[in-house]
Amino acid sequence: MIDYNYTDVRTKAIFPILPWGSHEPHGEHLPYATDSILAEAVANAVSEKAIDKYAQTTRRADTVFPLLPTMSLGSQNVSQVVNYELCLHFNTETQKSVLEDITASLARQGIYTLFVINGHNGNALKSIIRDVMVNYPYIKIYLCNYLDVVDKYRDELKNDDVIKYDLDEHAGYTETSLMLYVNPDLVYLENIKDESPGLPKSGGEFWTPSDWKKRSVNTRVGTVGMASGYAGEKIFEFVTDKLSDEIVEIVRNMEENGL
Repeated sequence: MIDYNYTDVRTKAIFPILPWGSHEPHGEHLPYATDSILAEAVANAVSEKAIDKYAQTTRRADTVFPLLPTMSLGSQNVSQVVNYELCLHFNTETQKSVLEDITASLARQGIYTLFVINGHNGNALKSIIRDVMVNYPYIKIYLCNYLDVVDKYRDELKNDDVIKYDLDEHAGYTETSLMLYVNPDLVYLENIKDESPGLPKSGGEFWTPSDWKKRSVNTRVGTVGMASGYAGEKIFEFVTDKLSDEIVEIVRNMEENGL
């Protein structure tokens, strides 16, 4: 529901969805805005499916799940910001301020539920959401990193020969397949000259921001392999079905309990 107008939302129960991405290099073949493009596409499909599913299960058409503007800047590692042109970084304080302003706007209008769909693994939004909800304890914010859904159900998807087990952390098989489905005109597979997967994360117990110059191949960690629009469609429909089902269930439970 990316094209709603005032007539579409007035006098309705509103449960908005906020996509959050990033602006960072995605290998030789995908655009910098990949995370934002995919987060918005996933969130929009979830919005449309949730509206239909809610109406079908409740026989009511007075509840909508509109898509808010995509937040297209995310949190980056120092190695990315220093070493790669046009890689843009949002400080945690900035992300919190943005989310708090959005939450405050909704709260003034009597909208007390927000769903966030994140498409960038570097966005540490859980702590930010905790802080915002402390300041607005009557607001409920739900967060999902849609790439985590792909990883969680990788075995199930592999049964359909859709997901591969290649190292696939960034700009690899999954994101390339999704982009080939969502916006193939922005994918340039011919630019890939080296299909090396890059280095996996450190196996130690301590964490530090990754050095992408050492870990990645032209900012890509993961092999593209046999990425395809067919695989992208299967992944996309699987994820958006899961998320829309869960959002509808959350809202139905809230309404049944008078929340």
